[in-house]
Amino acid sequence: MFRSGEEPVPVPINAGEPTGTDVAGKNIHFTQEDPAKGIRWTLNAESGQVSEDQQVYVLKEIRMKLESKDRPTITLTGQEGTWDGNTEVLNLQGHILVESEDRYRLETEQLTYDMKGEQLATDQPIRFEGPFFTVEGSGLLIDVKKETFKIQKHFKTVIDSRPIL
Repeated sequence: MFRSGEEPVPVPINAGEPTGTDVAGKNIHFTQEDPAKGIRWTLNAESGQVSEDQQVYVLKEIRMKLESKDRPTITLTGQEGTWDGNTEVLNLQGHILVESEDRYRLETEQLTYDMKGEQLATDQPIRFEGPFFTVEGSGLLIDVKKETFKIQKHFKTVIDSRPIL
């Protein structure tokens, strides 16, 4: 679903019909669910522009919420980015923050989220924090399906052994 302006108008993400002109608007909203996987995601942007073929969206001030029946809810924010409806890839840039309900936090300046492949990646410096640790480094690959996390280089880890309570 795509919404813009005062009176939101739903437009299918994979409409595929050429419009002849780009469409721009404010208060963009997408929602997509996959009941088989138990996943729902919502993407909001302050403003955006849709390509002629309605497959590529250029967005500003992005906030994405990913909800899963099996995992904690995750929120991604970034200053700008693109969403490609064909490949289901979201590219974010500028003050990226990823936070989970279970107190994990990732900060970087660029992040690519491949929804089909269920992977997040960047070649930029990152800072990843959890309840008992902080990891810093450059380059990152998170494979959501395999539940793996790999920092490519220059990483430093700090373990905090203080009790929670």
